Amino acid sequence: MQTIEGNSLSPDELAMFEMFEREGWSPEERRAYIARRFENCERIAAAE
Repeated sequence: MQTIEGNSLSPDELAMFEMFEREGWSPEERRAYIARRFENCERIAAAE
């Protein structure tokens, strides 16, 4: 879907989703992990 919309995943994002599958993360764990990554990116951007 991402590719169709012209917003393909980066290699890091692909690796993250492969890790989720490989390690059997639940949807809740996945959402929490992604939310933490997003918060960290916002914090770094605000500090710059």
